[in-house]
Amino acid sequence: MSTERKEPVISSDTFELTDRVKLTWREVRELTESSEAPAPQTAFEPVIEDTVSTRKLSEEEMKAIAAMIAPAVEKALKEALHDTLEVSLQNATTRIRADIDRSVSSTVCNCIRTELSRIEIKTE
Repeated sequence: MSTERKEPVISSDTFELTDRVKLTWREVRELTESSEAPAPQTAFEPVIEDTVSTRKLSEEEMKAIAAMIAPAVEKALKEALHDTLEVSLQNATTRIRADIDRSVSSTVCNCIRTELSRIEIKTE
């Protein structure tokens, strides 16, 4: 199973911006000055009600939660590892083929040179 890389595509829901708002810089400044600045947000602390109590999960609860979540996590992890392995194998195969092609051509040239050097041509 190979994972092909896909180029990003612009959504068919997009549209071209054709209407422009024509404002001068002076008009923009006037608009920003005339608009009311938003009131500064005050930092607030979360209210913790006194009725909230905390406790540790029991061993049985932890086992039940783990049994419920583990299959989904395992499936996602296996898929991610499988995809990573596929891409790595494809890259390795491509590099190996390129190396073999380069080495074959140089090996053939070296063999031909060796054989040509063994041939003796008699000239008269």
